[in-house]
Amino acid sequence: MRRAPFSALVKTFRARGMLADSIHTSVEEQVAIFFHVVGHNQRFRVIHSTFRRSTETISRYFQQVFYAIGELGGEMIKPPSTNTPPKILYFRVPRSMYAAFRGKKHYTSQNMLATVDFVMRFTYVLAGFEGSAHDASILADNFSRPNGLQIPEGKFYLGD
Repeated sequence: MRRAPFSALVKTFRARGMLADSIHTSVEEQVAIFFHVVGHNQRFRVIHSTFRRSTETISRYFQQVFYAIGELGGEMIKPPSTNTPPKILYFRVPRSMYAAFRGKKHYTSQNMLATVDFVMRFTYVLAGFEGSAHDASILADNFSRPNGLQIPEGKFYLGD
């Protein structure tokens, strides 16, 4: 996390009275402890040597910051949109092919490969694979096509 968002988060915690400096630990250090544990998947035993605090202290501050972030969840964490972007087309499976496209949850599904920018513009879509098709086989099929996946310049999501 960069300094500006980190500072803004700490300022919000202080302004709303969610976290306060203690005798030995500032709010900045408390938040840093939390992000260090979460961001690096570290155990409290490892963090205690980095910050020179007991594991009990690390645990206490981790829990306090965790609850404070949970309080901000409603304003900062947006639930996924239920609206389907207009550029996504629904690819219907013909009834004669239902058996091939039936997934492990017993309904038809499809796998697709797409490049999407941060404004949710689809630049490339390859669909029509059975829902149980392995990602590697879809990618291999894509690369075998003459005009396969071409990722344009810029920032894109990489997801599954």
